[in-house]
Amino acid sequence: MSHVGMCPHFFHQYGGFKLQGRTAAEAMRIVEDGIAIEQAGAVGFEIEAVPAPVAKAVDDAVKIFTFSIGAGPASCGQLLLAFDLLGVFDQFKPKFTKRYAQISDIAVEALRKYAAEVREGKFPDAEHSYGMKPEEQQELARLISQRNG
Repeated sequence: MSHVGMCPHFFHQYGGFKLQGRTAAEAMRIVEDGIAIEQAGAVGFEIEAVPAPVAKAVDDAVKIFTFSIGAGPASCGQLLLAFDLLGVFDQFKPKFTKRYAQISDIAVEALRKYAAEVREGKFPDAEHSYGMKPEEQQELARLISQRNG
């Protein structure tokens, strides 16, 4: 498996998470990268953040599986990160991401409740703590007392 187009691990070289293959020359480089990946023996690759016509050209140029993430519909499959489609992050949303939920709101509220209960001494309570047999607690106290002399 490999990757063409916008490769997140190189985003600093692009000046951020930016669309790749805007010009015909850039697009042809991406097509050539796809062909090279196939010739190297890959079983498939991801095409990320390129115009849909570029992804189609890449997909048409190879016989192996291609997966689109922000590259239009012309590929063998579609990818979206679960965190993106669930709305886990509210600070950054790639253009190609469709949010099917806004879990960040639910998560933030849950974390606020948790922090408040910890500060108020409501959590953890007996229901959410492990106990110990009374005779073992007594023996532990005796052992600690003996150790402390």
